[in-house]
Amino acid sequence: MFREDGFFDPFRDEHYEDAEIIKTYPKGFLHAHRDRMPHNIPNVYLKGQGEYFDALRENILQADRGAFVAQQALQKTAQQWRRTTRCMGRSSQIEQWAFLRSKYPPGVTSHLR
Repeated sequence: MFREDGFFDPFRDEHYEDAEIIKTYPKGFLHAHRDRMPHNIPNVYLKGQGEYFDALRENILQADRGAFVAQQALQKTAQQWRRTTRCMGRSSQIEQWAFLRSKYPPGVTSHLR
């Protein structure tokens, strides 16, 4: 939802009861949105988030262009991610990732380290 003061998506119980919000969204949207919220995966808020995603994006593009095969792209990404993790502080990244992982839906966390 766009508002004059910025973008807004409902995420608190009271948002789904707010008359202005109910008026803004199409019929049925808020029910479907609220129903799916427990299954959403939060954004990856880690220090260096941009660096992690830049490395992944660049290596996928290079593999897509044929500069190297997918396995090499993954290996290069992993190497760059290790470097970013060291720069950001490995222990604090582990702590932040553990917190983020705890917010993921149960069916997803079993697939994560």
